[in-house]
Amino acid sequence: MYYCENCRNEFDEPSVEKTTYEDFYEIGAEFPNKTEMNLEKCPYCGSDEFEAMTECEKCGEYCRERDMLDTEDLIEGGVGVLCPDCYRDNGFGGGD
Repeated sequence: MYYCENCRNEFDEPSVEKTTYEDFYEIGAEFPNKTEMNLEKCPYCGSDEFEAMTECEKCGEYCRERDMLDTEDLIEGGVGVLCPDCYRDNGFGGGD
């Protein structure tokens, strides 16, 4: 799963646009040989500003990786990588 920072949609896989390095960086006239490359984009808005999401090991919901919390260092063995809700519900967040 992925999360688009631009349109805020979630999606399974980014769309792939084939191009060349030279065309992408607009240097094609200087180089006769083209180097192919794939650009991954949000399938909804075409933005390249998206990030992978991780599944919570307790509830199974997907969250952005930067929002996930690893409990390994909090208690011996931990209870896994948790979403913010499960982290709080397991007594790690201190409440609001």
